[in-house]
Amino acid sequence: MLEFANTLRPKAFILEARTGVLTEQYDHYRGWVRSLLATLGYRILHWAAFDGRQYGAVSPWEGSFLVAMRADQPRSFVPPAPTLEKPPTLFSILAESMQQRFRQSLDRPHPYVQFLDEHGESDAAAEPFVFVDDRG
Repeated sequence: MLEFANTLRPKAFILEARTGVLTEQYDHYRGWVRSLLATLGYRILHWAAFDGRQYGAVSPWEGSFLVAMRADQPRSFVPPAPTLEKPPTLFSILAESMQQRFRQSLDRPHPYVQFLDEHGESDAAAEPFVFVDDRG
């Protein structure tokens, strides 16, 4: 990414990493990034942790974001405020569609049970699924 910034010289860019990069263990790395960006003519405007669930992601996704701006650009960046106080759960998002599918499945047997009914258990054991790649 830093090579990208050096080659293309964008007005601004965002660098994403895991939140661990913000720990004391990575002080040296963060110092190196700051020094390199300064050498390339960029200012770091923001480097902080981010929890995607506060912005609508359904899974726990945490990261850190560095926002850098070229030194010849206005020095302004306001991180977005979280949009959600209580993040949604995957269940809360999928509950209705899962319930509809479950209700539909009550009217018919599970596909594997249906297969066993049609072919018998001996056929199922005798002919296991095998993937053959015959593309040469």
